[in-house]
Amino acid sequence: MSPPKKNAGLSRAELDKFRKALLKMRADILGNVESLEAEALKARGDDVSVDHMADHGSDSFEQDQSITLLESQSEALREITAALKRMDDGIYGVCEQTGKKIGKARLKAIPYVRLSLEAQMEEEQGG
Repeated sequence: MSPPKKNAGLSRAELDKFRKALLKMRADILGNVESLEAEALKARGDDVSVDHMADHGSDSFEQDQSITLLESQSEALREITAALKRMDDGIYGVCEQTGKKIGKARLKAIPYVRLSLEAQMEEEQGG
């Protein structure tokens, strides 16, 4: 594997656009995480009478949903932070498996992506 071009040969303007997109995504997620944490940690009443069993089940389901979303958002935050670090390290837009450039269209769709489309497909197929 040859050494990757600094930030996959992206221009300063392109890098700035991707950085702004990543920072906006991070800010949006942080706002979501705060509300999801509140929902997930919301104290449920211990009154589980027969009349309130359905409400209790709905509350439990909603809490489980919030926890699942919180885990997903936390993973996205880790990926965004890692992408910003790759940008600072000069390797943003470089596939972690192949060392080749990740297509700009893919970066626009998923600014924190680590793998080229080809490497991603290979990974998903177990290769």
